[in-house]
Amino acid sequence: MSYDVQVFAQRALSSDDVRILLGDAGLRVDDEASSASSLTVVRGAQARYSFTLGLPVPIEAEDVPEEVTAVLLGAAYLYELMVEGSSATETPHAVRFARRLATASDGVVVDQQSGEVWTRGKSRAVPVVQRGTTDIVKVRWYVPPEGTGAHAADAWLSLARRHLPEALPRRFGPVEPLSMKLESDGAGAFVDAVAAETMAVYYKGTAPCIEGSMAGGAGRPGVHSHGLSVHRGALADPRWREALRCLFVEFAVTTEAVYASAEVARGVEWSGRSVGYGPTAERVTYLAARGTWAGLPPYPVWWSWFSPEYTLLVRDHLPADEVVDAGAGMFHGRGGEPLDRGQLTAAIGHPAEAPRRGLSNLFSRRPTPTSPATWLPAHLLPVVDESDPRLHNPPLTPAMTMPDCLQSDH
Repeated sequence: MSYDVQVFAQRALSSDDVRILLGDAGLRVDDEASSASSLTVVRGAQARYSFTLGLPVPIEAEDVPEEVTAVLLGAAYLYELMVEGSSATETPHAVRFARRLATASDGVVVDQQSGEVWTRGKSRAVPVVQRGTTDIVKVRWYVPPEGTGAHAADAWLSLARRHLPEALPRRFGPVEPLSMKLESDGAGAFVDAVAAETMAVYYKGTAPCIEGSMAGGAGRPGVHSHGLSVHRGALADPRWREALRCLFVEFAVTTEAVYASAEVARGVEWSGRSVGYGPTAERVTYLAARGTWAGLPPYPVWWSWFSPEYTLLVRDHLPADEVVDAGAGMFHGRGGEPLDRGQLTAAIGHPAEAPRRGLSNLFSRRPTPTSPATWLPAHLLPVVDESDPRLHNPPLTPAMTMPDCLQSDH
């Protein structure tokens, strides 16, 4: 028999630091009984065996239990403590040291026998964003009808719990005010609502996630979309970025998305509870108006996920060090922290083919000598009619080239 305790941590302490920590607790290491991967910890004048401490091992997001993710951001290492034998007298020493270790390594303790999670403080808290104009990251997953409804809602709940609990639908419903709550109405109510809706179910998240939407399962044929808005500032922390990236990619793969994007929208109005898109807000192009696919974004975006069909069309046009195979598709990201449209356009650094804007494009698609830099060839991008600056979602002329499965009678 043994008593097992785990410490999920953000940092890996060196062996020397662990030994110092043990010494501060009145414990020490039996070097003869230890190994390269674990330390045998003893105590007292007679060096009585107390417990075995595994040295930290790297872990992936899928290795972290949901109850740990709920309280710890960016768990990257695992320590295991085991009290071997049947003596209960050493268990309190192991548990007390596990808590000391968790504090030193920015982690939490999980008692494997009781399932209890111990933590000191909240590692998932984010600074309050003051009311006024701010920047957000707008995430969209464009999916076929098979990627909507109950299947998508189930996947969202599962993946959000695993990677980004703040994206869970705290309140939700098809119209404002959002009348249902996940805590009281349950996950089944959310899944049923999304399955039955013809348009979308909207929800509120928890900071740094703001709000989002799930495409209903009873909608018409064509391309649909799911969305999530996140405060840009929080994503300066690489731990929040990694949590969002895991959700971004895995949800795209699970819903067999046509394409997914994460882009910065500047100048958005923040009330302290929700966002608004006033006249100064940067327009974010919607690529599937009325279910018709228009093509890839007409300007560079921070993150993209491409379906297998799109991967074949774009891989050769993107820097090899910016792309990673993800599932059957491909993830593309530029930079660490979220880069906005201006930063991305400047980073491209050279003129390339770009779609002409306005009605003249209906008669010619040839690039002009002064065409701005673009991130992909013009034939993969829709053309934006910017003749009416008042429109937040201006009309698009669909791209000349897209996967056959997305072709329509345009």
